Amino acid sequence: MQLKHILTALFAFTFAAGCGDKDAATDSVADDSTATDDSAVEEGISFTPGSAQTLASGGTLDLSIGGLDDATAYRVTLVIAANLTTSGDGTGTFIDADANGAADAGASEGVALIASVNGTAITAAKTYPGGEDDPANPSGIFPSGGTISVSLSGVAAGMVYPVVYVNGGTSTFLEITDGVPSEVYAVGPAITVN
Repeated sequence: MQLKHILTALFAFTFAAGCGDKDAATDSVADDSTATDDSAVEEGISFTPGSAQTLASGGTLDLSIGGLDDATAYRVTLVIAANLTTSGDGTGTFIDADANGAADAGASEGVALIASVNGTAITAAKTYPGGEDDPANPSGIFPSGGTISVSLSGVAAGMVYPVVYVNGGTSTFLEITDGVPSEVYAVGPAITVN
């Protein structure tokens, strides 16, 4: 009888923690770079602000990405809205028009750019670090206290999504299978520039 109560309590705890909800943004196969469904979304990654934002052309927006591993190299890419389908839960399905196995960011540099990373100004870019980074020895962005901060600058009218992902794998780009990332990643809030 006591075993029955223990099992019931364990089941209730597991259910309350959200385990098994494949579509939840907090589900994870942490550090499993071979996942082929939305379970590659890293548990605990959060964007602040977490809701859709509006940014004026020429204006700036500070974005904080938390819940990251300080010992892991990450990349941040701005993806145009036309190349990404997301329900706002951190997951996404990406376009791979050139069929190279990597998500296409599109011409997001025409909408917004990353102007600084962790408080240090960079040459404004849609992706940091750039594509020349070596996946076998990635420099990437290393979080401090589990957080990466980026400052975005608005360029012209349009919508982008910030995407953070582990800088590794066979390329430095976000690797996808049938549009779904096979690497740990998370999609942030929509950012509209007007």
